[in-house]
Amino acid sequence: MIGSRAWFALMRRDLIYRRRNIIGTLFEFFLPIAFVGFLVLIKNAVEDSESFAPVTVPDTFPDNSDSLILFSFTDYVTTLQAERKCVASPSIPWRSSSQGSDSSLSITGIFNKGYNWQVPFVKCDSRLCREDGQDALPFCEFLALGVAPSSEDDTVGLEQAEAFRDYIYNEYPVLLDSDAMPFDFEFVQMFESDQAVEQFVQSETYGDDFKLAISVVFDGTSDPTINYNYKLRVNSTGFNSPEDQGRPATTTTPPTDQLFETFAQTDSESCPDLVGGTPDMGPYSQSCTGRYIYNGALTIQRLVHDFIISETGARGNGYYVAENGVQFVAFPFKSYVENGFYAQINAFAPLLITLGLLYPVAAIIRYIVLEKELRQKELMKMMSIKESDIGWSWFTFFFVFHAITALGTALVSTRLYDASSPLLLFIFWEFTFLGIICFSFFLASLFSKATRATLVSLLVFFVGYFLTLVVNYQTSSVGLIFLVALHPVGAFAFGLQEIGRLEDLGVGLTFDTITQTDSPNGYTFANTMSSFLFDALLWGVVSWYLNRVARAEYGRPLPWYFPFTLSYWCPGSAHVPAEAEEEIEYPPDVPVEPISTAMKDLLAQGKGIEIRKLTKTFGDKTAVNQLSMNIFSNQITALLGANGAGKVGFYFSSFVLSSICLLSLLNFVTSGICTPPCEILFLHRLRLSQC
Repeated sequence: MIGSRAWFALMRRDLIYRRRNIIGTLFEFFLPIAFVGFLVLIKNAVEDSESFAPVTVPDTFPDNSDSLILFSFTDYVTTLQAERKCVASPSIPWRSSSQGSDSSLSITGIFNKGYNWQVPFVKCDSRLCREDGQDALPFCEFLALGVAPSSEDDTVGLEQAEAFRDYIYNEYPVLLDSDAMPFDFEFVQMFESDQAVEQFVQSETYGDDFKLAISVVFDGTSDPTINYNYKLRVNSTGFNSPEDQGRPATTTTPPTDQLFETFAQTDSESCPDLVGGTPDMGPYSQSCTGRYIYNGALTIQRLVHDFIISETGARGNGYYVAENGVQFVAFPFKSYVENGFYAQINAFAPLLITLGLLYPVAAIIRYIVLEKELRQKELMKMMSIKESDIGWSWFTFFFVFHAITALGTALVSTRLYDASSPLLLFIFWEFTFLGIICFSFFLASLFSKATRATLVSLLVFFVGYFLTLVVNYQTSSVGLIFLVALHPVGAFAFGLQEIGRLEDLGVGLTFDTITQTDSPNGYTFANTMSSFLFDALLWGVVSWYLNRVARAEYGRPLPWYFPFTLSYWCPGSAHVPAEAEEEIEYPPDVPVEPISTAMKDLLAQGKGIEIRKLTKTFGDKTAVNQLSMNIFSNQITALLGANGAGKVGFYFSSFVLSSICLLSLLNFVTSGICTPPCEILFLHRLRLSQC
C-alpha cells in the first residue's frame, strides 16, 4: 500500500528507470504539451483569415416592432369555427407543391398555406385542393386538449383538472356546440392519469377518434406548498401545417426539461437549433420564444393562469390580464465578437491531442508489462512484496508525473482558450490523464509480452477517437454518450468540444458555465468530469481484478471468486487444517512420519515452502514428475532417490533460486533494481526469510 517500505523502494526504482531513460521521459512530458501548442499556432495563423475572421455583432435594442404577440385562447376558438374552402391565392415561393396539387390554391382560415400558423389544434393541407371553391374540411385535422391528474390516486389533482375543464366550457360555451364545431368529439378530453395520456398517444388506435395537441397534467401530491402544480405536455413534432413536416419527423418544440444558456446573446441562441431538415415554419421559427408560441405552450399556459386567477378569487377582486395584453420581446444586448474558430476545429482538435497522447500511453503499458515479461514482478512477490505495493507504486508515480504534464498542458491551453478559467483547464487535463492511466492499467493487465501489449493497446486507445465520430455530444442520447465516454478518449474529446463551444459563445469555461448548456440532450462540461471519475473507478477496479486472476506465463493466479473469500481480505484468518499432511497422496508402501502441531502452525503462518505437483521436463524426458512436498523453517530437508530421478536438477534449481534471491535482495536494497528470477513452475508461500 501507499506509504509502506516496499512502496518507497519501488518509487525509488521507478525514478531510476526514468533517469536511465531520460529521452523517453522527456517525450512523455512534452508531446501532449507540444500538440496543444500546435493548436495554438494554428489558431494564431488562421483566426484572422477571411474564413475564420471574427464577426462583430452590433448593439441591439428591440422596439415594439420586434415584440411577439401570441394568439389568445379566444383566437384559437375562433379559428376552430372558421369556414374551410379551397380558394385561389398567390403562389408562395418557399412552398414546394406535391405532384397533382395546385400551388395557387389555399384554404380559408389559414393564411399563406399555414406559413407562420400558430394554432396547433387545427391543421389543413392545401396540397390536396384541386379547384377553387372546393370544400376543404376533409383536408383539415382537428385536435383535442387533454386534461388529467398526475395519477389515479391524486384526488387534489383530479379536482383541479375537473375545475379547469369546467372553466374552459364556462368561458367558451361554443366548444360544446356540435353545430358550431367542425368535429364530433369533446374538445376537452379527461384522462384518469398522466400515465393514461401516455398510453393513449402510444396506442395503435391513436388517431382513430381524435389526437391530442396539448395535455395539461395537474399534480396535487408532489409539493403541498404549491397550490397549483401542473405541467404542459406538447407535441415535440408539432408542425401546425402539414406542408412543414420534415421526413423523418424532426423536433420543432424546444425541450422543456433542460436548463438553457443564461448567457445566450440572442433569443435564437437560447434554444437548440432545429434538428434535421425542417422547412421554415415562419418568422418566429428561429426564436426560442417563437417556437413556444407555435406549439401552443404559451397560449395554454396563459389559459391555465387565467383559470388560477379565477379559481382563487383574484379575478372577482378586479385582478386580471387583458386578452392580448401579453407581449414578448428579447432583452437588449451589447456588441460582442462571434468567433467560430472552435466550431470549425472541434472535429480535429481531439484527433491532434490523441496523437500527442499515444507515446505516454505506450510508455505506461510497456513499463508495466515489461515488468511481468522479465519476471521481475514474480521475483518481488517471492520477496514478500505485495501485489498492492507494486500496483500502487506504478499508479502513484504515473499520476504525479502526469500531474506535472497536466500543469504544462493547462498553461499552454490558456493561450488556446482565452476566456476559460486556468484552474478548470488544469483540472480537466488532470482528470484526462487520470482516466488514461487507469485505462492503460486495464490494457496492461491483459498481456504478458511488452511488444504485443504496446501495439494492440495503441490500436485500442486510438479507436476511441473514431467512436466520438459515431455520436454527437449535443444531440445523441445520454446513454449512448455515456457508453462512448467509457473510453477516456471519448470523454476528453467531448470535453474539448464543449470548451470550444463555450469559447465560441464568448464566455469560456468558468465555474458559472460548467453546468450550463443549450444542447438538446442537456450535455454539460460537468458530465465530462463525471465520465472521467467513473472511468477511473471502473478501469481501476477491472485492472485490480484482472491482475490477480488473469493467467500469465509466470506466477499463480487467484481463483475468479477471490473477492468473495475471507482469506484474501483477512490473510491472518487463514489456517491450515489439521489434516494438512493428508493433502499429499503417498503410495501405500511409503512410510510417512506425521508432522507436529508446531510445524503445522509454521505452515499456517506462511513460514515454509509448499510445493505441489512440480514437474520438469527436458525434451521428451521427464526429470521431475508431479513432485509435492513441504519444507519447514529451521529444518534441513534432503531429497533421496535413484539416479536419474532429478535430484541434482532439483537441488541445483533450489541453489540457484536461493542465490538469486539473496543477490536480488542485496541489489534491490542498494539500487532499487530487481534481477529476473530463475524459472520456477509452482511456488507458494515463499517468504523473505526462506530466501
